[in-house]
Amino acid sequence: MRHHPLFLLAPLAVTLTVCSPASAADTVVAELDRPSTIRAYAGISVLSTYDGSAYRLAVLRQGRMEVLPVAPSQAPFDVDIGPDRSGRPQLVYTRCRIERPDVAMGRNDSQGCDLVTYALEGGSGERPVRGASTRDGNEFAPTLWKGRIAFARKVPGREQPHVLLRDLRAPRSRPSLRLPSITRATRTRGILELELSGRHLAQIVFAAGRTEVRLVDVRNRALRRVAAMGVGEGGQYFAGIGFADGYLGWATQWIVGGGPLRPGIYRYRLSTGDLARAPHPRGALWIVGLALAAPDTAYLADASPPDDGCGGGPEGVGPARHCQVIRTGSLRFRPVGRGSA
Repeated sequence: MRHHPLFLLAPLAVTLTVCSPASAADTVVAELDRPSTIRAYAGISVLSTYDGSAYRLAVLRQGRMEVLPVAPSQAPFDVDIGPDRSGRPQLVYTRCRIERPDVAMGRNDSQGCDLVTYALEGGSGERPVRGASTRDGNEFAPTLWKGRIAFARKVPGREQPHVLLRDLRAPRSRPSLRLPSITRATRTRGILELELSGRHLAQIVFAAGRTEVRLVDVRNRALRRVAAMGVGEGGQYFAGIGFADGYLGWATQWIVGGGPLRPGIYRYRLSTGDLARAPHPRGALWIVGLALAAPDTAYLADASPPDDGCGGGPEGVGPARHCQVIRTGSLRFRPVGRGSA
């Protein structure tokens, strides 16, 4: 497998930095010209980079960014990283017939998407997940853990998207297992992010003017709501979900303020249900991606407000700068009352 370090791509619009800290303990490890989500496993982070004409799939490991030798995309990659059956890092992501990027905040509204896997060690390129992909449906938000994948599917003519679980070795004739997802009967609903780790599947969903972080036990299909808030003119949203050593983490953000959950990085202890919050790093703007590196540290991907994406403050106010990937120092978590969630 041949990798291409980003700092060798001088004409491209992506810059690798191991440079000035965002604060005394936080370090900017990469700069991007367009926003990206980020996921991590075993010290390796996966994200999308923009080269001036298309997005490239890249990993960040040992202080270097490597562009992977796969076909680019016109939209940010809908990608996750996790262990294969032997514990080696593996990617799962979408390939779409119609690519519709939302440049401002790195979102992806592509259609006709199917799932593929990519092994970072000893692999043979992209491998389609034929048992999960459908001709007419749209598969998205994939996540992977030790030979199993979870993903969302939207079928034309049906308002309700579904969340499914599948063993990668299962024959195509075996149907995927349907898991709980959105329970409210409303025409405004969607599945934003999924993250699988062992028996736990974390979800970020929205329905009926609310966005929620949820946990599903894939063994018995039990669903637990972890956090919720309204979605309104304040631009409130959750972003980035990831597990580390018995904790689930995510970022909470709003554009102009409002709601019981203040902006910050939240950590939920799986064994006790305790919820805690740490403030965003001072050098970060609007968090659009989060991946826990440990229970008290994380990789964050930020952006400017929705009108800009990267390069400035609201309505162009403020100094221009790239979007950043930040590795935080030790986060200072403080307990949050369960009533706030």
